[in-house]
Amino acid sequence: MAFNKILLISAWLSVLLSVSLAASNTTTIYSLLQSRQDYTFTVQSMELTNLTSLYNNTLLNFTFLASNDTAWENSSANATGALSAAKQNVSGAIDFLGRLLVANTVNQTVRFSSLSSGTTSFVSLAELPLNFTKNSTGDSVEGDPVISPDVAAGNSVVQFLEFLLVPPAPPTTTSAPTSAPTSVAA
Repeated sequence: MAFNKILLISAWLSVLLSVSLAASNTTTIYSLLQSRQDYTFTVQSMELTNLTSLYNNTLLNFTFLASNDTAWENSSANATGALSAAKQNVSGAIDFLGRLLVANTVNQTVRFSSLSSGTTSFVSLAELPLNFTKNSTGDSVEGDPVISPDVAAGNSVVQFLEFLLVPPAPPTTTSAPTSAPTSVAA
């Protein structure tokens, strides 16, 4: 009887180990962005907001809208100022960066290659509407071009952008947000 329990435990440990090893070789949103030198502000934001484990998860099916560093620098929302303040542990800045990240995340895998021509609406984790458009001029989100669409990251996909999608200020009431985010082109 004890031997059967040991055998069962060993089998489960083997399964868990093989899943862990397979997962460690899988690209995640976080690891993909880390491997690209022009997405350091996005990676730092994930780290400062303690969302690294969320974006380093191989099991989730997300679509992440990744803004390059130039977009952060050119943002009228002063996103790089918020990033600097967050590094000094300023809670409002950390909250802003967290909202920015979840506003740029859809809780399903959206591939432009699978969309029909036209505009399809999705909702971000921050409950903001996002319009994905596919047409003869290219792919866009909220009217701004996607520079590298459909980059696989495990079960997720990353849409690389040259603009920063900034969520509106949080509502002062408990009602759901009704306005779409704004973008700032690089």
